[in-house]
Amino acid sequence: MVRHLYPLTLSGEPPHRLVGAWLMLAISALGLSALFAVVLVVGRTPYLARMLPSLDGFHSALVLHVTLAAFIWFLAFAAALWNALCTGVRSLRWAGFGLGVAGIVAITVSPLAGEGPAVLSNYLPVLDNTVFLAGLGWFGAGILFTAAGVLAATRLRGRIADGAAALHAGILLALVPTIAAGVSWAWSFATAPEGLHPAAYFEVVSWGAGHALQFTHVLLMMVAWLALAAECGVALPLPPRTVAALFAVAAAPALAAPLVHALYPVATPEFRAAFTALMQYGTWTVAVPLGVLLLVELAKSRHPAVSERGLRATLVISIGLFIAGCVIGAAIRGETTLVPAHYHGTIGAVTLAYMALAARMLKHFGYADQAAGAARWPVLYGAGLALLVMGLAWSGLHGLPRKTGWSAAAGNGEVLAAMAVAGAGGVLAIVAGALFALSAWRAVRGRRRAGRRRDGRLRAFAVTLAAVVCGGIALAWIGDEISRPSAQATAAADPRVDPAGYAAAQRAAEIDRRFQQGVVMLHAKQYDDAIAAFHRVLALAPEMPEAHVNMGFALIGSERHAAARDFFESATSLRANQINAYYGLAVALEGLGDLPGAIGAMRTYTHLSRPEDPYRRKAEAALWEWESAVAEAREPVQSAAGHAPNANQR
Repeated sequence: MVRHLYPLTLSGEPPHRLVGAWLMLAISALGLSALFAVVLVVGRTPYLARMLPSLDGFHSALVLHVTLAAFIWFLAFAAALWNALCTGVRSLRWAGFGLGVAGIVAITVSPLAGEGPAVLSNYLPVLDNTVFLAGLGWFGAGILFTAAGVLAATRLRGRIADGAAALHAGILLALVPTIAAGVSWAWSFATAPEGLHPAAYFEVVSWGAGHALQFTHVLLMMVAWLALAAECGVALPLPPRTVAALFAVAAAPALAAPLVHALYPVATPEFRAAFTALMQYGTWTVAVPLGVLLLVELAKSRHPAVSERGLRATLVISIGLFIAGCVIGAAIRGETTLVPAHYHGTIGAVTLAYMALAARMLKHFGYADQAAGAARWPVLYGAGLALLVMGLAWSGLHGLPRKTGWSAAAGNGEVLAAMAVAGAGGVLAIVAGALFALSAWRAVRGRRRAGRRRDGRLRAFAVTLAAVVCGGIALAWIGDEISRPSAQATAAADPRVDPAGYAAAQRAAEIDRRFQQGVVMLHAKQYDDAIAAFHRVLALAPEMPEAHVNMGFALIGSERHAAARDFFESATSLRANQINAYYGLAVALEGLGDLPGAIGAMRTYTHLSRPEDPYRRKAEAALWEWESAVAEAREPVQSAAGHAPNANQR
């Protein structure tokens, strides 16, 4: 059987300035994301979280970390690969790079604008302020300019003759889902309904584009896997044309994005479900079998050279993280930390592959000795990420909600232990990522002294750890100083002054966030997600009538009318004038076939509601319909009068 190597050969115009510019922009984004990530690790690590004065810094850091690590780093690295395959039309591609730089600068400094809250929408959380949104738009435009320039400058080969040509085909095919994501975002922006809550609006706008971009990342991750395997001397029993065909299959599902937009409006449950299914069944089907094949071939090639061991370990961890992320994703039930465990596994696999490939690209650009320093850190990053995923999955199996600090697990020793594991892994990954970025910058600037010198890696590790932790805490304090509503309110939530007040502030913030999330899911008719959100709210605030009411409406949507009735009755017991609870109770009783009870509850609603209430007309129409039905079957209703509907009227 003929076996083939798949090396990544880079062309591009000498001396690869545009490729190197995008590469260093990508690495800079990764380094900055590590700085913001330390706030998240501190916020989720037991007792260390008390160093954060409020959740404001935690949520802002979460937005910036995700944006820099899962959006800018990935797409900037993709832009470096795209530019490495072509010459010509440089003005358009340099314009794209300029927009990319403007975008990352604006996003990084956006917390200083001091306006707008953090909106923790899925796929692309944002700071709802002008500077952040402008930076996001500039960077996205820069990527589209780059894609246009690459398409205009690239000449497609007639046939795939070798492994290098197959990888080139894979890199170019990654433009397909990227352009599909741009189309999806523009379509969503143009057709999003007015009047949505900010959390719902940003999720609606980014839902399709976020899903489409996953195909870009997975496709380029497979390219990186094959290139790294070739660096280790591992050949595959797959001909180049077959590999190119696999790349095409991996990119093809993204072509369905415009079709989904044509079939369903963006704010409908069908739209969400279609893109979810597209990613659920399309992203892993090529990557997982290819990863398994690479693991088998790596196991067969024994006795690697010492210089290859770190690279082989990085490749194995990347493949393992991706497979683990897919398995964890299949186990997700509700909004727990299983969700971040899933995406830290899959996205972390992409990051790890990119880091290792970036070190090889630095070597290609003539920084062979200096790039060796950057190549040391991906293994440490992968080990930390594996611990982080393990801890998040462990705590998620115990129902710990996502996007919260450690205080949500207070009193549960096993969950606290899981979060401690996640915190340790997060710190390890942050330090390794920061050191990788510093090593890469050092390589490009060429400041490494000639000749031998004392190994300073341990000292560099310690200094970087201290700098990252101190810098992250400083960022949290700066963000808090900018966004705090008042000095008195913040002092009440400062754990150094009042630990109980700090825990109460975190609990109140989580209740508000989960309640708003449940409302968004309820309006989107995602009833199971809404039930999970309101269940968490009621666990934290069992005497909140509004949560009981909304849980009731979510249960009605799931056609669980008996359970809905119980929640509506609980709401009326907690607050007798909770008007919408009587409306929901009437609907639930109708679903149970208890029309007399439904009539009694709806009469109470019409008695308490105001004439301008938008639901009053529907209530009166329902009363007329139910009373007519009771009149037509008066005798059966009278024989079943034991339900005592008048009890609902008192």
